[in-house]
Amino acid sequence: MNNGMFEWHKNRIASRYAERIRILNAALQQHNAQGWVETPDIRSGIYAQFKIPLTVNLERLIEKLAEKNIRVRSGKQFYLSNYLDREKFLRISVSRAISEQINEGIKEIIEEVRRA
Repeated sequence: MNNGMFEWHKNRIASRYAERIRILNAALQQHNAQGWVETPDIRSGIYAQFKIPLTVNLERLIEKLAEKNIRVRSGKQFYLSNYLDREKFLRISVSRAISEQINEGIKEIIEEVRRA
């Protein structure tokens, strides 16, 4: 711990996540020009929330994405079960994402939302 390896590893991981978030933001700019999903301005971290239109069937969307090997989580589980004033959103993680596949994954997510 005292030899600096922890700090080096921490910085390396943070740098990788920052690069993946940068790629995700660039993909959103490229593929979400029509505004099919709403996203906050994300600059760091490993998660992104994609707010989707209320007309989209969230479970069906997640199934379609899973068929394409795109794993996302429903935002439903982040609300209390009796709270009904929910927004529909997908939670995306870049922690396991391969940088080279993020652009295509975002493109597919936007396309499936558009089709729904």
